[in-house]
Amino acid sequence: MKKIKIIFWVTTGFIFLFEALMPLGTLLFAHECFNAGTKPLGYPTILHTH
Repeated sequence: MKKIKIIFWVTTGFIFLFEALMPLGTLLFAHECFNAGTKPLGYPTILHTH
């Protein structure tokens, strides 16, 4: 049971890191890369003003 909990939390941590923190870091520190990734998705142009 303890092994399953460890696997669960490690996997949850990786998913959180790659799905939440990395895109936020791109938005804050490399805005031109964020623009290149979101324009084809149809995000509002207010995000592309920087």
